[in-house]
Amino acid sequence: MMCATDEQIAAQCDEVDCDWRSQLIGLPYADMIRLKRPWPARGWVGLLLIAVCWPLNWTLPGVRTSVLFFPLWLGYIFVVDAFVWRRAGNSLWSRSRKRFVLLFCFSAPVWWLFELINLRTGNWQYLGRELFSRVEFNLLRTISFSIVVPAVFETAELIQSFRWIQKFRSGPRVPATPRVFAVLFVVGLGMLTMLLAWPKLFYPFTWISLVLICEPISYWTGRPYFLQNLRDGDWRIVVCLALGALICGFFWELWNYYSFPKWIYHIPGADFLRVFEMPLLGYGGYIPFALELYALKNLLWPTARGSSNNFASALAAGGVPATDCGPRTCRERAILYPRTRTAPDLSAGNVKLVLVPKEQHKQSTEYGHDDTCGMKLRAWLGSGKQVCHKPADN
Repeated sequence: MMCATDEQIAAQCDEVDCDWRSQLIGLPYADMIRLKRPWPARGWVGLLLIAVCWPLNWTLPGVRTSVLFFPLWLGYIFVVDAFVWRRAGNSLWSRSRKRFVLLFCFSAPVWWLFELINLRTGNWQYLGRELFSRVEFNLLRTISFSIVVPAVFETAELIQSFRWIQKFRSGPRVPATPRVFAVLFVVGLGMLTMLLAWPKLFYPFTWISLVLICEPISYWTGRPYFLQNLRDGDWRIVVCLALGALICGFFWELWNYYSFPKWIYHIPGADFLRVFEMPLLGYGGYIPFALELYALKNLLWPTARGSSNNFASALAAGGVPATDCGPRTCRERAILYPRTRTAPDLSAGNVKLVLVPKEQHKQSTEYGHDDTCGMKLRAWLGSGKQVCHKPADN
């Protein structure tokens, strides 16, 4: 018996109305994601990396951070991914390991863009760079920059898995019309121009201008853009990304404080009330920074057009593309769509699961196809175990 791949599942999700509002078989999505799952191996690896690299990074003499920064943050990413998988049933790692790795490759050039802007603004500098050759230091920086996007997106996915985030599903509506996008683009270009012309005065535009430029381009080229969610009053994507960046920012500054090499800040007009090396007001920059990362990914990621197999598109759709609620075998696996207006059919080999809205569930609670394996999804969801039987036993 063959099981559907994550890509096939995501494709199936694209074929149905993903603005799901009805509850599936009487269980809200926030309850479905609380099914108990074992802590994955990558989570243990992540905990080990943090337990080893954190104290060594703060206590060893010499340029220890040049070696320990990446494994420390890789440990963070693995741990957060494990929490996401345990709560939601899938994660960046489980949905596609290829895309997971490519996200690191994508992250490095994205942060280099901000490094180029910093050549003009001079808002941060690195202590200890004189101990390396230019090639060595830039290579080590590139490796370190590769964790930025995965860390923020993983943390945003974790925030998305909590029930309280649904409160932001209905909020103020933001117009997303062609005129609005034209204005945003012009304002973004103006901000970037002023930033480069008068960096000591307009340096905050570093964290705002790019998103104002990228969002209209994504709209004009048919790629995802978060204003389509704000147009419907759905602020979850903004909240998740913003909080994800703030949490990562806290750990960046925490772990940087006793590191070497390390970075320090020079922020005109805000250089007071420091929390670690970062001035308190500087943490506000992480909020638009997260939106810039999302906008840049939508604009530059090769598969962004029409793809829903990523955090942001999944969140915009009302949940993860599909929830894998068990080990990856056909007799132990159920694919759950969090909410649905219609009853999508998921066919994979000899397995066919039909998930129906709550009102239709009163008519039938058992789903299956041919003589292989039927599933009582309510019992399976309620107990955390699959109930599998022959259709003849129905």
